[in-house]
Amino acid sequence: MSFKTYLFLSFAAIFLLGGCLVIDDAYNGLPPGKWRGVVQLEPSYITPNPKGKRLPEKLNLEFEDVTVGELPFQFTVSYPTPDSFVIALHKAGGEIILSDYTIGRDFSTAKDTLTIRFPGTTNYIRGVFEEKILEGHWFYTHPSGEQKSIPVIARQGQDYLFTTLRKTPEADVNGDWNLLVNVDSEQPEPAILSLKAKENELQGTLEWQGRRYEALSGTIQARKLYLSFFDGRDALLLEAKVMENGELYGALASGGSGKMLWQANKNQRNQ
Repeated sequence: MSFKTYLFLSFAAIFLLGGCLVIDDAYNGLPPGKWRGVVQLEPSYITPNPKGKRLPEKLNLEFEDVTVGELPFQFTVSYPTPDSFVIALHKAGGEIILSDYTIGRDFSTAKDTLTIRFPGTTNYIRGVFEEKILEGHWFYTHPSGEQKSIPVIARQGQDYLFTTLRKTPEADVNGDWNLLVNVDSEQPEPAILSLKAKENELQGTLEWQGRRYEALSGTIQARKLYLSFFDGRDALLLEAKVMENGELYGALASGGSGKMLWQANKNQRNQ
């Protein structure tokens, strides 16, 4: 064997060995990094309106900046050890660590399955994952006591919540807003929404139905507002528009309860 042939075979072996090392560098669960998930709430804007109710689409409240009916959330996957991972579910100002999970196998599809349980609840996400996508359902207990589920899909590498747009805000929405939820019903419910905006970033706290939902996260785009809350126990999606008179008009979705029309102002207290 000539020296040139030996040198060529040596480099080839090193190249092939290096390739094998890369191929074998696989994870036993979700790939690490940033993920964006969406709870796929059923859109209810295009609906029959036999009673002439003030539905969002009839008030020019289309939310074209985002995908209708999607409640987004973010999480990060990390591997403290090579054989186990943890999920950090992001909230405004903090995170929830999710380490209670089970990995299995769906033999009908030959895909890996993952069940993620939320601490302090019986709620969980169960789905199949392949490469950079997790697709399944969020299983939760409805306020009526009924067990329900909503489709969920998450993708790795998407580092945004609602949108990548950066439309300059056209209104100052900072402060406390007095809401009336279900304004198209005979008995609207009072609520308080506290907002804090910095450029396009938006955070909020909602006091409604005797509950205080902290750490809502979202964005303001021109005169449109988007906020979401998801901790595995509850899921809230708020969308609104700043009207010419300074009031907010929008829709609120809570879990699988459909969307409720609401309005808000800063100038008077709800009675």
